[in-house]
Amino acid sequence: MVRKLFFAVAWLGILFLSLMGIYLAIFPKSIFNLNIEGLIFRGAILGVAVFYLLIFIEKLLMNFEKSKDYQVETENGKLTVSSASINNLVKEVVLGNPDLKNIRTKNKIKGKKLFITVAVDAYSDSDIAKNVSETQGRIKHEIFEYLSLEVEEVEVKVSKLLKRRGSSILAERGEE
Repeated sequence: MVRKLFFAVAWLGILFLSLMGIYLAIFPKSIFNLNIEGLIFRGAILGVAVFYLLIFIEKLLMNFEKSKDYQVETENGKLTVSSASINNLVKEVVLGNPDLKNIRTKNKIKGKKLFITVAVDAYSDSDIAKNVSETQGRIKHEIFEYLSLEVEEVEVKVSKLLKRRGSSILAERGEE
């Protein structure tokens, strides 16, 4: 909460500075007795101020109108799917693979595209590349089948390799 408050105050400061810069560029004599009547100086101030004003407006629109829900048009109306629902479905799909544990999911909506990131721990005695590839395909398929959402990308990050209890690589190969 403190971080959001600091962010809001910082952007209000940028708004104030940009508006003051525009005012200074248009009416240079009304603020200071400095020699700032040169066209280049006023143009530079105006350019910087307009740039900051555009950044303020863009960030204001992007940060305060961000929706975590995904909306799909159906023949009967709108279907709103929450970010938590997508994460829960992804966790259920990944839990179906016994070689992947400790699932952490995130999803991001950019425009009409859905991006999913899954962090897992994998057992080292299995084919990790094959398991991850199959899991990515199943996630895309299940989300499309159950929620009718098209997934742009599924990124699976293997954060830790695990060893199964009671198994050793030498015993599996027949060496001792």
